[in-house]
Amino acid sequence: MAAEIWVSGPQLEITLHGSDPSTPTESLEGLIDTGASVICLDGRVATRLGLVAINRKPMQVADGSQVMASVYMAEMTIAGLGFKEWVEIYALPMARPSPRVLLGRSFLRNYMVTYNGREELFHFYPFDDAPVRYEEFDG
Repeated sequence: MAAEIWVSGPQLEITLHGSDPSTPTESLEGLIDTGASVICLDGRVATRLGLVAINRKPMQVADGSQVMASVYMAEMTIAGLGFKEWVEIYALPMARPSPRVLLGRSFLRNYMVTYNGREELFHFYPFDDAPVRYEEFDG
């Protein structure tokens, strides 16, 4: 069984970088967003990291409008969760610069996540290759 991890608040410190080792990594604020389907960030961050787009796709955003997103691959590290993998990231044009990376369901599918609102703690339980036995989580 994998280790349980508790995180205070919905923010996680993450680091992103592309395949070019000469481009510096960047520390950003990951924000858990269960309403997002994918991992999203400000397009300016992708430019600073020198990421190379692998695709472009239309995307519906929270207000219902559609925008064109550039899709990138980047190595994402979240030390607090022991996570280090190459992930698909959608970069959107944003009105104001933002250091936040929305961690949507494409990321969250790796974990069983619960939230204790009173203590403002997120509980991450990483899925391993074994099937999840939900009776282990019954109170």
